[in-house]
Amino acid sequence: HPDTMPSEFPQHKTHLFNFPTQPYHHPTPSPTTQTPVSSQQLHYHNPMTSPPRPKLLLDESQFGPAANQMVNHQLFARDIRDTRVLNAMRAIPRHLFVDPALQQQAYHDCPLPTLNDQTISQPYIVALMTQLLQLQGHENILEIGTGSGYQTAILAHLANHVTSIERIPELANRAQQTLHQLQIQNTNIITGDGTNPQTLNSDINFDRILVTAAAPDIPNSLLQKLKPLGQMVIPIGDRSIQKLISIINTPDPNLPNSNHTIHQSIDCRFVPLIGHEAWQSNQPST
Repeated sequence: HPDTMPSEFPQHKTHLFNFPTQPYHHPTPSPTTQTPVSSQQLHYHNPMTSPPRPKLLLDESQFGPAANQMVNHQLFARDIRDTRVLNAMRAIPRHLFVDPALQQQAYHDCPLPTLNDQTISQPYIVALMTQLLQLQGHENILEIGTGSGYQTAILAHLANHVTSIERIPELANRAQQTLHQLQIQNTNIITGDGTNPQTLNSDINFDRILVTAAAPDIPNSLLQKLKPLGQMVIPIGDRSIQKLISIINTPDPNLPNSNHTIHQSIDCRFVPLIGHEAWQSNQPST
């Protein structure tokens, strides 16, 4: 499950969350192409099918300044350069996805606890995984692990439709309520095992798949759900350390054993993905 861990921690001792094992050397932003813009400038590449903006935008709330600081100092100052991702992170009200007692901390550079001893992921990790998907606006996305629903909302703001699977009913229900409150209508929350082929209609394939928990290997059932040239982002490794990887479905009849191109991103640590083609819940940590 995605947002479970006070254990999304990196290995470098000077950081507390899922950062790379080595410090970043941040690129200097271009003064003409890499300046964050305000939420009023949000746009979609496919205006005919653009999903609705959320009911509440952060610039219209008391948390607007905190959201701007999050975007400028936690995301843009590191290596998040996709303007649409930065805008979505600024627009979606993160504080509504956490317990009211923790709302003043919602935009801090850390994960926070939610229901069932789970957590909402650190903003940087949400932004990084979203950026790796290279969304243009027309995509239909499968998310494995709804959690708080925050990552789901970010994806819905940037794509045509999001189908999200959550194995814990309480989390699925709460996420659905928050998305409904924000009038985000281009999502479908399903309770079940995201790695079990029987959970989804076998005829449905996706442009992008985002897995928000760590698997020991790439689930074949998810690879089968990728459209040609579709892309999946998933943490792969053991229960102690994983590598965030991006997989592109590149079928080539002349290269039967080279149907997927894999790119590695950062070392990270996520909670285990529990399911039919992942970790079993009774398996001990290694």
